[in-house]
Amino acid sequence: MPENLWTKCPECGTMLFHRELADNLNVCTTCQHHLAISPRDRFAALFDGGVFVDVKVPEPVADPLHFRDQKNIPTA
Repeated sequence: MPENLWTKCPECGTMLFHRELADNLNVCTTCQHHLAISPRDRFAALFDGGVFVDVKVPEPVADPLHFRDQKNIPTA
């Protein structure tokens, strides 16, 4: 059995079946807690019929000004 069929509500701990949760727009049926949705799900809800096109954006230049700080802070 797939593991992603159930989602646990972070607020009340109720186990929610994925179809029931989707039908209720990712709101817990017990405590009315709003669970987060993925960006793809949000796009599908916002755009007409869920139709949208991904636009490729160029990678940003890491350090175009070659900025050097006066303090030597180690990077993690």
